[in-house]
Amino acid sequence: MIAGADDGVASVMRFIEPKVVIHVGESVSFVNNGMGEPHTVTFGAEPANPFPPLGDPTNYTGGQLNSGILPPGVTFTVTFNKAGVYDYICALHDYFGMVGKVVVKD
Repeated sequence: MIAGADDGVASVMRFIEPKVVIHVGESVSFVNNGMGEPHTVTFGAEPANPFPPLGDPTNYTGGQLNSGILPPGVTFTVTFNKAGVYDYICALHDYFGMVGKVVVKD
C-alpha cells in the first residue's frame, strides 16, 4: 500500500489500492511514498493525538492501532492474526478521503 504518492507536482491524499484481501498471519506494508507530507495508518477510533504510536503492529487482532506520524520514505507493516474486515484512515487526511480497508480471511 502506498500512502500519499507525490510526484513533486501534485500530492495525492489517497492510499493506492485502498482495499486489500489477505489471509490470517499475513502482513500489509504501508509506505509513505510522498515527498513532503506526513501520514498515519490508523485502525479503530481516531486518536485525539495522532502523533504517538499506539498498539502492536506485529500481532493485530482488532481495536486501536496507530502508526504515529510516518514521514516520507518510512514503511509501517501490520501483521493480521484474526479474520475480519479492518477499516483504516490517515488521521491527518481522512477528510480528503484517505481511507481504506483490509479484509483478512481464514
